[in-house]
Amino acid sequence: MVVMAQVTFKDMMPWLIMANVIISILLLGLPDLLMKINDKVAKWISTEKIDKALNRERNIDLAIIKVRKTIGYISVLVALALAFTYFRM
Repeated sequence: MVVMAQVTFKDMMPWLIMANVIISILLLGLPDLLMKINDKVAKWISTEKIDKALNRERNIDLAIIKVRKTIGYISVLVALALAFTYFRM
């Protein structure tokens, strides 16, 4: 009999904070690297079938690049709020 450990939100909080900080730094400082990662992931996860079904393509990459600083700052604020909440628990 295998006993699975139950993972709580409090256990996951440091990992969520770390992932959020890393993504925020990439958005603010290295958008080209983030786009390269996106291109590689886009090859693994294709939305082509969905696009064909809806009969139009969607390209949000340029829109994200245009607002990357805003998204980055919001992401940093969320990371700080999560860290504050975690350390207050």
